Amino acid sequence: MDPKLLPFIKFSNDDASQEAPEIRLEMKLYHANSELSVTSPIRIEFTLRREQDSFDQDCIFVWNIYKTFARTQFTLFHQKGDTLEQVVVSQKSIERLPDEDEIMKVNGYNHGLELLRPGSSQRSVHTLTENYHKLLIPGQRYRLLWPGEEILMWDWGTKQEHVGKELKSRAVRKSKLPRLVLPACAGVEFIAKEESELWPGRAEYESKFGFARANSREAEWRLEQSPPPSPPHVSPSQRVPEAPFLSLTLESNSSHMTRNGDFIITSCVTYEKPISGATKEAQPITFHIYDFSYAYRLYRLRAGKWKRCETEDTTRTGFIMVDLPDKKVNVSKDKDFVALRPGESWITQKTVQDAGWTHIPDDSVVGDSFRYVFKGATLDWWDWGDKEDHAGTEVSLPCFHWGSVIKPADNDGRPKLVVPGSNVVKFSIVDDGDIGSAL
Repeated sequence: MDPKLLPFIKFSNDDASQEAPEIRLEMKLYHANSELSVTSPIRIEFTLRREQDSFDQDCIFVWNIYKTFARTQFTLFHQKGDTLEQVVVSQKSIERLPDEDEIMKVNGYNHGLELLRPGSSQRSVHTLTENYHKLLIPGQRYRLLWPGEEILMWDWGTKQEHVGKELKSRAVRKSKLPRLVLPACAGVEFIAKEESELWPGRAEYESKFGFARANSREAEWRLEQSPPPSPPHVSPSQRVPEAPFLSLTLESNSSHMTRNGDFIITSCVTYEKPISGATKEAQPITFHIYDFSYAYRLYRLRAGKWKRCETEDTTRTGFIMVDLPDKKVNVSKDKDFVALRPGESWITQKTVQDAGWTHIPDDSVVGDSFRYVFKGATLDWWDWGDKEDHAGTEVSLPCFHWGSVIKPADNDGRPKLVVPGSNVVKFSIVDDGDIGSAL
C-alpha cells in the first residue's frame, strides 16, 4: 500500500483477531479505463474474500455497501501531485432501508448479509453514491480508500441455520465473539472528466428526478447516440459439452403483415435430451431468462443490404435506479427463472407489432422485407435441479431487478451455458387487401 495512505488507515491486517475468520476486501473499477464521467454512473467492483484460515466453519456477517457509502465510511482523496487532500463528504439519508444496526432478524434476504466459506469469495458491482459523485471536479485525480472498519454483526454458521434467529451487534449480544475486522484496502484511482458533448436534457431531467437518476438516463442517452455493434451470431460449435444443451426456434403463422396489423412470433426454448450415457443425463435445470431478451434482432432490407432496426429489446436501455442496494431473490419463486426437464420447452410470444406497439420503423412501406432472428446468448446464471431443488437458492440482482445476476458473479464456476442462434423468420409488408391472399 502507498505509504501516503498509512496515516488514514483505521484497521490493518495486524488488527485482525486470530480467533475470527480472515476476511479481505478488493476493489477495482468496473470500467474500461480510469477516466470517468462526472455525469454518468461510476461503477466499482467489490470482492469480499475469506482466506483459507484455520477454521472449517462457514461464517455470516453484515456489510451493507450502500449504508457504508451513505455513512461516508469510504475516504475520498483529491490527489494533487504527491499530496493527498481528503474531501469532506456529507452523509446520505438511508431512511429507505430498515434500521438493523443493532439487531437483525435473519430471513435469508437481508440487505448486506453475506456468507463466506474458508477460501471463498463474493463479488458485486455498486455505483458510487451521489454524496461522493457530486463532489468530483473534471480534470482532477481521485482515490477512493477503504480505511478498514470493525464488522459489528457476525456469527459462525450459514444463513439457513440463522433464519428466524436474531443476529446482534457486539454492543448488545450477551455471548461475546472475537472481534471481526475488515482491514483497509487501497481502493481505486480515477480521473474525473467532463463529457465533450453535453446531454441537452440534463438540467431539466435532473431537476425533476435528481442527480443519480439523471446520471443513469444520461448514460442511456449516450448509448442511444452510438449503439454498440450487434454481437456475432452464436453457432452450435460454441457450446460447452459439460453444460446442458438449449436450442431456440422461431415460428410465425404468416410471412406477411400489414402496416397497421398485428404480427407476433413464437419463441420456443427447448432443453434437448442428453445423449445416452451423458454425465448429467435426465437432470432438470433452472436458468435466468434475462440474456434471452436482448439477443433478438430485427433487420430490414435496404439497398440490397440487411440493416438492423434498433429497438428497446436490443439496446438494453430503459429506466433504472442504480443508487440502491442489490436485491436478493429466491430463484424458486422469481418469475425470471425457468426450470425445464430434458425434452421440455419454454415458450414465449415476441410482439413485433400490435395496436399499441411496434418495432417496425416509421418510414417502412408496403414491399419492405424483414428478418427476425435470435442471435444466440450465453446465460448469466444456471444450475442443475428444478425449482423444488432450489427452494433455498438465492442470487443477487440489481436493485431494479431486471438485470444480470450480480452474485454469484461467475455462476459459481459452472460451465458456460451457450444458446446458439435460431432459425430466421422472414416476412414483408403488404396492403391490407392483400393479406388474405398472402396467407
